[in-house]
Amino acid sequence: MTGLLRRQVRPRAFVATLALAGVLGATVAAGGVRQRAAIEEATARLRVAVAEAASVTNCFEGVQDDLFLWDGLRTTGSEASALDRLEGCDVGRLERRVARVLLPAPAPLAPAGEREVRAAIEEARIALDRVTLDALGTKRAMRADLAGGDGSLVVVGYEAVRSGYERAVMLLGIAEAGS
Repeated sequence: MTGLLRRQVRPRAFVATLALAGVLGATVAAGGVRQRAAIEEATARLRVAVAEAASVTNCFEGVQDDLFLWDGLRTTGSEASALDRLEGCDVGRLERRVARVLLPAPAPLAPAGEREVRAAIEEARIALDRVTLDALGTKRAMRADLAGGDGSLVVVGYEAVRSGYERAVMLLGIAEAGS
């Protein structure tokens, strides 16, 4: 049987098959290395974006704190202070930081752990995109609410931003644990 195989497979074809298998293996290995490096970079950028989301969340919390002195009491001074603080809430920085969280196309043969980390990064980016949209809407709503509303939009907007931020923090933890 061995002699039969030797006669049917030419040496050149055998060498070409081995070379192609080696090239395929090297390509898969290089893709894995590229994938791991991209995940590490995306995780680092996600960490910065989450920190920026914390800044926006804290800013909105400060607006809420400035507006309501205690037991829902508002004064003209507290409204002016809240409006001043609101103008300092920089959502544009958050938007730019989130835009930098990028992942290339996934490696075709990535291990399950890398796929989970990648999914966490992608979900966190989606959560932060939502935080950005909520923050932009909240800033508009807060401005209108401070101009004569009862302050309920300040509270609701803050809660929406905080909720998205907390989800992004949880997903960042998953990404950092796996990378």
